[in-house]
Amino acid sequence: MKMALRAMLVQVAAVLGFAVAYYGYGVETKMDSPGYEGAMCDISASMSCTAVFQSSYGHILSHWGLVEKGSPLDLSLTVAGMLLYGAYFAAACLWDLLGAIGIRRHMFLAVASVGGAFSCYLLYVLHYILEDFCVVCFTFHVVNFSMLLIAIAEFIYGTAPKPKSKRA
Repeated sequence: MKMALRAMLVQVAAVLGFAVAYYGYGVETKMDSPGYEGAMCDISASMSCTAVFQSSYGHILSHWGLVEKGSPLDLSLTVAGMLLYGAYFAAACLWDLLGAIGIRRHMFLAVASVGGAFSCYLLYVLHYILEDFCVVCFTFHVVNFSMLLIAIAEFIYGTAPKPKSKRA
């Protein structure tokens, strides 16, 4: 897979992830409103994005006790997703520059590995703890695992900067 194609795949996945995160954010902002009847992604009682977003896991940093509930750092997973996918898109726009300074392959693999591991954790939470299925969450995980596969391909096949030759 050529570098330009990998950058384009990152951009496409990032746009998909951002769009779904933005939709999820819209659901989050409306779900506490009077007259809220549910979201399009609320398919049944055991397939409800609203139920997942309302759980303490929807704000993972306060759930883990790292920040106070309601503090500015208590980001929802949808807001964190918009930030992550926005950063992926920006990095793909700077693909050649990041490659030229020699940080693209390592940085991309590190971020995508953390994203993949976090998705594994959240899939466990979703299935075994919340016993629910969330279309928005599932799409996040598909995007995260796709990014990981692209990052692995970039790490293996991407070009590393060539060392400068020393002239005698």
